Amino acid sequence: MSIQSKTVIFITGAFVSNSSWAPWQTYFESKGYTTLAPGKIRNSLSGEYGNL
Repeated sequence: MSIQSKTVIFITGAFVSNSSWAPWQTYFESKGYTTLAPGKIRNSLSGEYGNL
């Protein structure tokens, strides 16, 4: 099985804000990836980021 996705999703937890991922987002975006670092994931994953 191979994975075709070029998207990286950074998970925010109790001690990490979504802005903490900025250096990693820059790194992965420079390599051609799309990155997402949502500040708060809702009960439903549809909405701002579509269906993850």
